[in-house]
Amino acid sequence: MQTFKTDNIIVSGVSGNEDSLSDIEIEVPVLFIGDYFKNTVISNDITYTINDLYHTKVANARGQVIQFYDKIPTVNKVIVTKQETSIKHIVLFASDAFGSYLLQDNKLPNLNKIIANGASTLQVHSVIPTVSAVNWNSIMCGLSPNLHGFLEWNSFPAELTPVLKTKDNVPPSLFSLVKTANPTAKTCAFFRWPQWQHIIELENVDYYYNSIQAEDIKKWGQTPNSKIVPKQSNELINEDIVNTAISYIKKEKPFLSLIYVNEPDTTDHELGHQTSAINKMTTTIDQWVGQVVTMIENEKTMKDNTLFVFLADHGGIGVGSECHGGISKSELEVPLICYGSMVNKYKIPIPLMQYDFVKTLASYLQLEVSKQWNRTIIPHLFMNEYKLSGLVLYARKIGNYALYDNGKNVFLMFGYEQALKRLKEYAQMQNIKTYQFYDINHNLTVVEL
Repeated sequence: MQTFKTDNIIVSGVSGNEDSLSDIEIEVPVLFIGDYFKNTVISNDITYTINDLYHTKVANARGQVIQFYDKIPTVNKVIVTKQETSIKHIVLFASDAFGSYLLQDNKLPNLNKIIANGASTLQVHSVIPTVSAVNWNSIMCGLSPNLHGFLEWNSFPAELTPVLKTKDNVPPSLFSLVKTANPTAKTCAFFRWPQWQHIIELENVDYYYNSIQAEDIKKWGQTPNSKIVPKQSNELINEDIVNTAISYIKKEKPFLSLIYVNEPDTTDHELGHQTSAINKMTTTIDQWVGQVVTMIENEKTMKDNTLFVFLADHGGIGVGSECHGGISKSELEVPLICYGSMVNKYKIPIPLMQYDFVKTLASYLQLEVSKQWNRTIIPHLFMNEYKLSGLVLYARKIGNYALYDNGKNVFLMFGYEQALKRLKEYAQMQNIKTYQFYDINHNLTVVEL
């Protein structure tokens, strides 16, 4: 049997098929980081066979082992990122057709407050087509439309077979993941549009409130327990939904709550985007957000451990049935605003897709998700037990590293040894004590230098 021992040297160029590689051993006194070695610290005198390494994705093709290095900067400690979450309650406020442009053109004190004191971006890109069922499924299920299968605004059943599906032939949502992880976790939902029964699956919801008018049933359908209300303005129906949600959440203090209003979408269709009417409705939505946030902050058992999130499915342009569904900037860009004591206060520096937030939240909550989920973990969204530096090392799928100072929005280096050398030099020059390493699956390890 051949044995290769490493002592501050690079081992590379081993080739052959998988069977022959399994007969070679490498002894490596090295810190292995990233997806290649499953974020594992390997101490001296631990022997890994090439076959072991092959199955931990060191191989980039059958039988061809890529280079790996033990020239990682001196490490005193790897800080484990998995920890007890500080989130005890989650409130999702979902506003239909609330495009990012509405935050740029309106004075909205409550939304501006949580933007200033939370993490936010106006560059979440809706999936295409920019219609409701398609995007809310992507938001709640972590999948792009080709994977969750919903292709139209009020789809059910899905036009395509979901790549992941429950017994009801719909993809598992955040509600499903929460209930799978903890069946006793209390959940609730308050919504105007009955389609939500298929997006979050009512069997995963302990209590829901769906308020509709008789005339809505023909175009939308209804849930088993829809509340039929007298004909009145859409604003009043949504106001009742918000007030009912506030009362229930205040009393029951559930773990996961959804509050959905179908505004400003209804106003958009009737009176148009980029109008005084939608600006007025946006002000009303801001007031509803303020009422929910105020309730949370006034509840002693909720104010320090509740994550509040403002979400939207798409924006819009023009008026009528064609005011969204296309690819204009006004239709595509929506906000994401996260607020709570566990949230870092910063502007999210990268564009996101609709399915990125739920993956990030599920990761923080340590919920088990499928590898088929589309995802980018939003960097630094939640606070950790360590102080984050801006120095970030990314493992790239082509096999090398990219080094950034995200705090200064500066790219530093591509490569293998070059990136690692530059990391150490830059950290010393800037007096940086930690760096963040993202493996190719976007898992984060924070390393203390």
